[in-house]
Amino acid sequence: MKACGAEAVEVLPHDVFGYLRLKDAHGLAKTAYKIFYYLLQAPLFRLLPAPFLDRHAYWWIAIARKRG
Repeated sequence: MKACGAEAVEVLPHDVFGYLRLKDAHGLAKTAYKIFYYLLQAPLFRLLPAPFLDRHAYWWIAIARKRG
């Protein structure tokens, strides 16, 4: 992004624990994974330490401003 002329680049973790949706679970386990996944998307969990969120983010979002 910086090579394209962007400044103030910010990278944010997104979809924390998104890999839980990839589990091939059935029945009660599938329901438990869904509940755990949706609870972890709550804004309260954004207060967790950045290294933890970076490690468990399924996606990252990059936001920047273009110069000039």
